[in-house]
Amino acid sequence: MNRLISLRSEQDIKELLRKGRPLENSFFKVIYKNRAAGRGRLLLVVSKTVSKKAVIRNRLRRRMREWIRKQDVRTGGVDLAVLVKKPAATVLRKDFYKELFALYEKIPK
Repeated sequence: MNRLISLRSEQDIKELLRKGRPLENSFFKVIYKNRAAGRGRLLLVVSKTVSKKAVIRNRLRRRMREWIRKQDVRTGGVDLAVLVKKPAATVLRKDFYKELFALYEKIPK
């Protein structure tokens, strides 16, 4: 299993958020942008507006990483930013994964 590369550069993050194409549903917003060369990178964002409690925000991040690992997600030549919305903090795990999978399927590969 290949390890996904995290998107860390502030400049690259700003460019992705500004020029990327959005997809969203009730729990997530995914922004994606094709890369000219290299492997795809991933950014997971759970802001304080989702929950003031760090425990809950960390749980949501762990859920996303677990889903990515189990699905063996490969981003190919696409940079992805997954932003979590507030309703995702109270949803059951299976519904969380179902909505995440539905958005992932819509991303052109």
